[in-house]
Amino acid sequence: MIHVDAHADVLQTGAAFDGYEVNHGTFVRLAIEEGLVDASRTVQIGLRGTQYTPDANDFAKDAGCRMIYQYEFDEIGVDAVIAEIRRVVGDGPVYFTIDVDGLDPTCCPGTGHPEPGGITMREMNAIMRGVRGIDMIGGDVCEISPPHDPSGMTALNAAHLLFDMLCHAAEALVRRRAGG
Repeated sequence: MIHVDAHADVLQTGAAFDGYEVNHGTFVRLAIEEGLVDASRTVQIGLRGTQYTPDANDFAKDAGCRMIYQYEFDEIGVDAVIAEIRRVVGDGPVYFTIDVDGLDPTCCPGTGHPEPGGITMREMNAIMRGVRGIDMIGGDVCEISPPHDPSGMTALNAAHLLFDMLCHAAEALVRRRAGG
């Protein structure tokens, strides 16, 4: 799984967050615990959000996820991040999820949990171009809140990212049907 987000989304279930025990902050933990994704083939990009405890992200690290915090992204650059994504996910099937708070709020202000200092839309477009050819089986762009962005910029950027995902998934399907 490729997971772009300001937050690792590995909170433990059982303690209510936003009024629900299972929520947008628990999905990666649950997906790993339930065997839906292979943690060793999961890369999380753009992490920088506030933490509820000092060890909040340890579950992902201990499970074997490759975590690229925003400071590392900034240090190594987008081309190295793309290479790392490709290395981690390999040739197997990949789900790509983008939480818009992984992008900088100047690009995507329409979210309920904005975190400053994130991935720019230009960098995200480079990532989308750079992962072309992976075996993408699906994807999503989530946590869009139109009331937080009357300009519509978040929805526009999300639509472009979804279009790229759809194109990657369609190309991957054609390759699978052709036997390679």
